[in-house]
Amino acid sequence: NNFTNLKINNGNIDIEKINDISLNKVNFNYDKKEILNGIDLNIKKGNKIAIIGETGSGKSTLLDIISNVNKPVSGNIRINDIEYEKINFYKLRKKISYVPQMLSILDGTIKEYFEFYNEDIDEIKINEYLNFLDCSKFLKQDEDRLNEYLGDKGMKLSGGQKQKIILAAAISRKPELMILDESTNAIDYDEEKNV
Repeated sequence: NNFTNLKINNGNIDIEKINDISLNKVNFNYDKKEILNGIDLNIKKGNKIAIIGETGSGKSTLLDIISNVNKPVSGNIRINDIEYEKINFYKLRKKISYVPQMLSILDGTIKEYFEFYNEDIDEIKINEYLNFLDCSKFLKQDEDRLNEYLGDKGMKLSGGQKQKIILAAAISRKPELMILDESTNAIDYDEEKNV
């Protein structure tokens, strides 16, 4: 409800490859409520990091700070030892896929949804990613399946089906940084292991 935090300064340094993300003494408040206090974190290329904590402990907020959606009150964040304020995030965001906790699918077709993530993707690749995440169990099997209308916010799909399509689209970008915020919580255990 408060969009003032969404205005992010955009620098002019282009990051070719993400090798290292570091947070140093990062603090964040919503209004006067302290959410994060003195967070230190170093993520190296190829690492898989799990952030675990109680409900309301600031896990999603931390992910928003890493992806530069929210700006910390204090502290320092860098990619490849370059401060966030100096980085061109308009270009860098093309190298990031973020699957949020609150899932929302655009009001459109499967093809349109994939094109939102990756405007240059072709139908063969879309089908490869859908098959990779085993979406064929619940999608049509004819040549017109990519034009299947998903309904407003994906209302024609269950929570797990939405998550699979969203994950497939997010992976289709071949991101250097993939951020998943409880993005498999509606998928059953065996399928979650496969994902």
